[in-house]
Amino acid sequence: MNEDIGKTSERRRVHIDDLDWEDYIYYLDGEKFNGIGFELFEDGKLRTETEFDFGMEHGLSREWYQNGQLKNEDHLKLGSKHGVCKSWFEDGAPETVATYELGILISKEVFNQAGEQTQKFELRDTDSNYQILLQNREREPAREKMIAGKLS
Repeated sequence: MNEDIGKTSERRRVHIDDLDWEDYIYYLDGEKFNGIGFELFEDGKLRTETEFDFGMEHGLSREWYQNGQLKNEDHLKLGSKHGVCKSWFEDGAPETVATYELGILISKEVFNQAGEQTQKFELRDTDSNYQILLQNREREPAREKMIAGKLS
């Protein structure tokens, strides 16, 4: 599926409070939202920024600490985490690095503030989520085709 679903139009920036939400779809003025939703801290600094396509979170989503340091960076595909997602401590030290596929956690490393790995996870074919991943993989082509059809 083309990762740039709704990116043919201009990327509007809209405060997240201006979007309506129903059944996991975001709308702006009654239309499925394509653009960037954001939130601000009380002092006006950027708090969150998420890309949307066809009304769904799709693309890059970021969250910052009040001091401006990046807190989280997630890659999303049609509303689900997909790809590498990272988080940092407020001082900028890495906290987690995780990989998702179609919303299922594939691997994750957790670090303490000294940079030492404290946890490691890898999805195994004996894990219950592995079966869900296989089902998601089977359904994905039909889901992408359905979404693509609704975009044209």
